[in-house]
Amino acid sequence: MDVMYPQRDEIVAGYSVDMLTKCGACGAIFLSFDQKDKGRIVGRGRTFEEEQSQGLSMRHAPND
Repeated sequence: MDVMYPQRDEIVAGYSVDMLTKCGACGAIFLSFDQKDKGRIVGRGRTFEEEQSQGLSMRHAPND
């Protein structure tokens, strides 16, 4: 799984970007590995391919 931070417009209300992680393959936005309920899906964003086709730069999240 290619783990990335969500884009600014993908941040789920009630969470900060540092609390969230995104799967680059499917676009699922979930709670980061260091958060309570880690891995819980809280939203959906763009996939890696969608970001690339839109010319967006990616921020890779650590794989802890």
